[in-house]
Order: sequence, then structure tokens, then C-alpha cells
Amino acid sequence: MKSKIMLLLLLPLLIIVTGCSKKDDEKTGKLVFKTITELPAKQTAAQAPFLKNISSTADVYVMHTLNMKATITEIRVSQAEVKAGNPNNLMWYKIGENDQLKYFDEYTFEVDNLPVGVYQSIQMGLGNIWYRVAAHQSDLNNIVEMKETMGNNNCDDNETVIMDYFSNDGNHIIENGVFKLVSSGEKVGGFEIKEGKITTVYLKLGGDSDVPITACTFEWLDNNNNGVWDCGIDRADNFECPPEVDVMFGFIVEYE
Repeated sequence: MKSKIMLLLLLPLLIIVTGCSKKDDEKTGKLVFKTITELPAKQTAAQAPFLKNISSTADVYVMHTLNMKATITEIRVSQAEVKAGNPNNLMWYKIGENDQLKYFDEYTFEVDNLPVGVYQSIQMGLGNIWYRVAAHQSDLNNIVEMKETMGNNNCDDNETVIMDYFSNDGNHIIENGVFKLVSSGEKVGGFEIKEGKITTVYLKLGGDSDVPITACTFEWLDNNNNGVWDCGIDRADNFECPPEVDVMFGFIVEYE
């Protein structure tokens, strides 16, 4: 009889707790994920000549990266944290998907009903084929789209997708079934989804500083000396950037 009375007393409390949990789970906010880059309207041409003469059989051109064209296949986020050495058993929420090659600053993914909470990880899929949009240092109007590969060096492979996993530790890939850290600088410090509010996460080319990636230079090694970029033959090398531009990607979070 005593047990029966206790159960009757606990029942309303259980109903209240269950109701509150269900209500919290139903709270959602909006996430907007945008890729951005900075293209200064006016750049100052540097001092190096159009064709750099060095002790090499290849012609070498000094270049500025302006943008990139890539296929971002999908964006997912997780409240759990990606850690090197751990398996990918995180719960991921898909924010958007895509199968088209676009300039880096043309992407926007968004979802209106993401559960509230703090998110610590971002998953991004990148198609193997991408293009570096670059200008000659001595003639910034002379722009070249340089076909490159993300991972397997096969310039005809349009099918392979490289998955990157970003957390507070940096950028990871999956190798032998577990996360492996490949870039400690490309990190996302986490972001919060608030009920009925908009959180915007920007993925910026060249890191999260105010210094644009156009401030960097690299050398195009024209290995067959034909003046045309050839994927798999020519090479981009000797990258030089200001200290503020030390990674390929950086994250910036804004709240409504």
C-alpha cells in the first residue's frame, strides 16, 4: 500500500519532468553557413618581374591567389567534439548539400530548425577537383584558373569527396577508422544555436584575420614551359604570406 501511494505521488512529478524535457528538445534556432573571401578593389603590384629567372628548367611566375572554385558537397554540424584518435560516432545534423562547382564566396547553406545548444564540430565535404583563381603579380588583370586536386593527384577524378572535420583542436580527416589531426590552425571554437535566433558561421578563405589571402604570393612552376597551367604537370610552390594568414580556412561566428 505504501509503495502504491509513493508511485501515485511520483507520477505527477514524472509527467512534469518529461513535459519539460520534451519542450526543451523542441526548441530550435536558425543556422546560416556562408563562405567568404576578400577581394580588394585595388591591389599594389609587387616588385618581382612577370617571369622569375631562377636556376631551374621550369619558367616560374609569381602569383597572387584571389579566390578558389570548389564543390562543397555538404555541411554538417555536431554538438559533440571531434577528437584525434576517436571514431566518428558523433550525431551530425545536415545543414545543406550541393553538387555544383562554385566560386568560394558563392556558398550559403542554412537550416531553420536546428536544436538549440552549443555545437563544437563542423563536417565539410570537398570534391577532389578544384581551381585556384590567381593573378600574375606583375599584371593583376591577367587572371588564371588553375585546376588542382584535393587529395589523390588524379586530375580526371571528379567523384572522390574529401571529408574534413573541424573542432577546437583543428581540422581532421578519418584515417584507419578514427579522426586524425591534419591542421591545428584550422579550428572552430564552437557556436551556439539560440531559440528563435539566427547564428551565422562564416568560413573565410585565408583564415579569420582582416588580412586577405590576396596578400600572399606563390610561385607557379611551369614545368613544360608552355605558359599554360597544366594540372598534374605544373606546380604551385613557395607560398609566402603575412603572419596573420597562416591557414587556408578560418571560422567567424556572428549572432543575431
